[in-house]
Amino acid sequence: MLFLLYFLQVPLTFTVKVAKLEIPYEYLATRDHPSSANYNMNDNFNDALQKAFDSSCKSNRCYFPVFNDSGVLKYTILTDVNSTCLSYPNCLGFTQEQYQNYSIVFGDPSIQDDNLMDRRSYEVAKCASGYFSFTRANGLNWCADINKTSVTHSEAENACEADGKYLNGFQFIEEQEDFLIYMTSQPARTIHLGATRSSKNMTTDMSMIWNEAIVSTNQTLANNLKLYYGNGEFLYLLVLSASDRYYGRHDNTTSAYYSCGWYAT
Repeated sequence: MLFLLYFLQVPLTFTVKVAKLEIPYEYLATRDHPSSANYNMNDNFNDALQKAFDSSCKSNRCYFPVFNDSGVLKYTILTDVNSTCLSYPNCLGFTQEQYQNYSIVFGDPSIQDDNLMDRRSYEVAKCASGYFSFTRANGLNWCADINKTSVTHSEAENACEADGKYLNGFQFIEEQEDFLIYMTSQPARTIHLGATRSSKNMTTDMSMIWNEAIVSTNQTLANNLKLYYGNGEFLYLLVLSASDRYYGRHDNTTSAYYSCGWYAT
């Protein structure tokens, strides 16, 4: 790991620790990108740093990842806060191929943190082998399994919760497609998902909504597959082949396999 630690005096205001580190692209995607602005490396670096510290960098570590934009080296500003990005594949504004494999990292020397700078782990947790895995736009890996025990929807929900997980769902169309492909390799063909009907009045609204925001806030993906059968309250997924995929709606007396989802830790 490249490491250079020194103090940079920003005019009249701050003294900060500065390090040049080889931080993985995957980790950068997990950090917050408060502004889409990019800066030329040949510009006045102190001006950009002053702007950063005037906003979010006073109390948080900041990352200035360096990337190549058509032959020009540029950087953007990330803060050490978990990303809430919803734009797939991420909100960094540059690709892994453009990234120069290092970032300038700034930290207030008054922060007493044994993990500051080069001692911090920049590994992103991964799903265990054998589970479905999808890297969401926030940079974190969403894991899912298929439990081959036939239970009702509420029993499936309780079983997932008992393991600290959630009945599964999809935040991105790419994630849904990958999971449907994953399903074709599994013996299970019908599984409970974590969505319920948005209205008890079936004559006015049959749309489904995800039960947990951590699973998904993209309600379109709870309604975008052809309806196979049923007008019950709970959502299930039926995969017959790579091209025959359906949603169904059943009540809480119907048993099926189920899928739990969770972020890798």
